[in-house]
Amino acid sequence: MNAVFVESIGIGESMYYGPGAGQKPTATSVVADIVRIVRRLNDGTIGKDFNEYSRDLVLANPEDVKANYYFSILAPDSKGQVLKLAEIFNAQDISFKQILQDGKEGDKARVVIITHKINKAQLENVSAELKKVSEFDLLNTFKVLGE
Repeated sequence: MNAVFVESIGIGESMYYGPGAGQKPTATSVVADIVRIVRRLNDGTIGKDFNEYSRDLVLANPEDVKANYYFSILAPDSKGQVLKLAEIFNAQDISFKQILQDGKEGDKARVVIITHKINKAQLENVSAELKKVSEFDLLNTFKVLGE
């Protein structure tokens, strides 16, 4: 299975995937491309670039890129910890879509949070704040695709 991950202003992040051509057809194509490049280098006939079009790269502002995010956090299994998490997220103006305390590892519990849409600046800020608090261990953060 092959996949290509594309991120653009128009459609955001998307992934396209499907079966590949297989080992032998792929190897044959790669070798043919290498042979053609070496011949052109030896002959001095490289020619023009495939695509001469260029433009300045303009990145979106982090405040403009919004999505729901998944956080997996290891927190002490004691009262008041979810409140501390809520205060950290609230300070960044982030609200919870879902929150779940799942499983236990010793004296720590895994807290899973899915946020409403937040921008990348909020994501970076809340992640930095969570890392500052020694009681919490930020295990994973993922962008939630779809609804």
